[in-house]
Amino acid sequence: MINKILNIILTLILIIGCSTDNNIINYNNIKDATTYINNVSDVTADSSSFANANIDSGRNDSAPDVVKQKQFIVWPNGDSITMGAGSPELTGYRYELWQWFVSQGIDTHFVGTLSYGKYAEPLNDGHSGWAMTSTSYLIKATLGPELVIPHADLVVILIGTNDMGMGNVNYANPDLWNRYYNQILAAMDQADPTTWILVSTITPVNPIKYPVPAANVDLFNASQIAWWDAYDLYHPKHKLIRADANKAIGKYSKDNFYDDAHPNPAGYTKIVKEFIRVILASKILN
Repeated sequence: MINKILNIILTLILIIGCSTDNNIINYNNIKDATTYINNVSDVTADSSSFANANIDSGRNDSAPDVVKQKQFIVWPNGDSITMGAGSPELTGYRYELWQWFVSQGIDTHFVGTLSYGKYAEPLNDGHSGWAMTSTSYLIKATLGPELVIPHADLVVILIGTNDMGMGNVNYANPDLWNRYYNQILAAMDQADPTTWILVSTITPVNPIKYPVPAANVDLFNASQIAWWDAYDLYHPKHKLIRADANKAIGKYSKDNFYDDAHPNPAGYTKIVKEFIRVILASKILN
């Protein structure tokens, strides 16, 4: 009798397991750009399935349920620097930026498909190893009324270090970098044209260990500043906020860096101060 009952239970488990919708991507399992991009076609083909994707926020909520109508919504985007590599508990610049918003009396909610840091607003999209093209794909698949993140007031984009050729391959190509930025901005325009976008220069890397990427960082940042000027000229109404994390953190040194490419807490604090400076100089909080 007991054996019959056990067989019935096992059969029910198998039936339930086989009925699971395998087309839904669990964002919390995304570890690198390859995994995500391999699923891009599924995302764009059936975006409705992602509206139900659970986000690990520590509150067992999905993004649309968490967001309050009058909250200021921030979406951090980028690579392992946005993730917070080199900082305690992977908080990076995000924790201090959230603290500043709170200190200003602004009810702020951070959104994203990943969760790093043991504090009230750990959500973000800092994906280790990601390049600029991955960010534009993510925006297309994630931001929009029917998607995981229905709206963001401010998108912070700090991306590009992995486009510099960290294997000392010369990836210098300003035209290509600018085209990537245009793809990111085009994705933002299509997803949510009311969103403000904070775009920053990238921080330095160790010039002794990575001489070619270090030179590419300087070229990339100069190219980005030229791109900003051109974009402001042709899109004067676009809500673009310029930040210069590279200038804020200064030349590469062990005082500001945890390793060859990731800031330490002191370095992240300098990045946060720069972000706060340009946010205050904009009209986003008016």
